[in-house]
Parts: sequence; C-alpha cells; structure tokens
Amino acid sequence: MKKIGLILIFIFLTGLFSGIFFSTNISNESNQTLSSFLMSGMSPTDSGFFEIFAGSFLSNALLFLIMMPAAFTAILRPVPFLILWYKSFAIGFCSGLVYINYEENAFAISMIKLFPQNLFFIPAFILFTAAIIKFHSIDRRDIGLKLGRNLNISASAVIFAAAVILLTIGAAAEAGFHQVAL
Repeated sequence: MKKIGLILIFIFLTGLFSGIFFSTNISNESNQTLSSFLMSGMSPTDSGFFEIFAGSFLSNALLFLIMMPAAFTAILRPVPFLILWYKSFAIGFCSGLVYINYEENAFAISMIKLFPQNLFFIPAFILFTAAIIKFHSIDRRDIGLKLGRNLNISASAVIFAAAVILLTIGAAAEAGFHQVAL
C-alpha cells in the first residue's frame, strides 16, 4: 500500500506542477480571459449553502462514479490515475492563474477560495484511487478462500467510506468559504 501511495502522490504532484506550468505559459489575452472567468466563479453569489454544497458534492461524486468501473475491469484501470491527475492539474492551473493576475492578493485568494475544499478533496481522490487499486488487486486465485477476500474487500470498503466522508467535508468547506468576500 505504501508503494501505491507514493505513486499516487507522484501523480498528484505531476498534475499540480503541470497545471502551474501550463497556466504560466499561455498567452496574455487567454490568461486574462481565463482569470476573469475563474474569479467570476469565485465571487459570492445569491446561492445558498445547500445549493453550493450539492453542486460541489455532485460534481466530485460524478468523478468518483466514473472511477468506480476501474475496480472491476483491467481495461479501465488507468481511469482513476487520469482523474487524479486531472484534479491536481486543475488546482495547479487555477493557482497559477491567481498568482499571475492577482499577485498582491494571490495568497489570500488561494487560502480562502482554493485551499479549504482541496485540503479534503485531494486526500479523498488519493484514497479513492488507492481503494480501487486495492479492490482490483485482490488475488483472483483466492476466490475460494473467503477470509482473505473478505479482509481485502472490507479494507477497501473502509477506504471508500473515508474518501466519501472527506468528499462531503470538502463540499461543505467549499460551500462555506464560497460566501466569503475578498
């Protein structure tokens, strides 16, 4: 499990730095357009806590659902890795845009609008990916040995549950911090 964790952290860091690199190397007019679009999404709205919570939870739960079939088939095994990379790329890209266009407030914007929910979302996606890999790697020869199989399934179920709890807390953090004005 340590090896899997290190690989997943490497994928996360690769995506994060790729996002930062990509955001710093796009043209100035694209940078301004994307930055204004990003900031309009971060500005407080009339939406209530529950609407923002539900939107955040459902959008991330959809990614979890897309990852689920990888637990049952080898063809889809790269999907969780790609989604983890995508999430970390998006965080890096948004952080890069904020840093380039709002240098004087970049730290405050990042700490209030980007960091709180991702403090929970990223571990949730790393745990969920690890649980899928653990579930998929159950030795198929041990199907007759119910004890070993049940232990692996229950360990995966605990990791899945922890990931969903982190996802819920992250969605609540996003909904709570969304109303904070800068």
